[in-house]
Amino acid sequence: MASKKAGKRIEAREKKKKQKRMAMLKNVAVFIIIALGLYFLSQSSTKLAEPIAQASVISTGAQVYADTCAACHGESGEGHVIPEAPSLDSKEHAWHHPDGQLQEIISQGGPTMPAFGDQLTNDEIFAVIRYFQTFWTEDHLSSQQSSSANSPFVLESSE
Repeated sequence: MASKKAGKRIEAREKKKKQKRMAMLKNVAVFIIIALGLYFLSQSSTKLAEPIAQASVISTGAQVYADTCAACHGESGEGHVIPEAPSLDSKEHAWHHPDGQLQEIISQGGPTMPAFGDQLTNDEIFAVIRYFQTFWTEDHLSSQQSSSANSPFVLESSE
């Protein structure tokens, strides 16, 4: 009789262990599915935007950026080469500013940024903005261009 009870207790313990393993496997499977879903969602939303200017404008902007901006904002807009210089890529807030405000900040300077209006032509400022916009995702650029409808470039580029 005692051996039957012991056998049932062992069976019950084994059944509980099996249930716990199954529950753990289900949790792991759910976690993997969620992680993969988030990964694929993040990949689709981080697709870089197509340039919104001619290749010659982007090329000019790349040169102006390398000569004037990269020392503080980083080669790829990653920012914080000097502590005060924010990133110009999608990681921070540059894409929240409409074209007119970006033009003004570059031309007139900001709280910690020097003014470049005396050093760069309007076409160069236009080009460098169009260049660093290539660092942004499609979603960020689309949002930024919508806000730029209310604050466009003060003087459009001749390009």
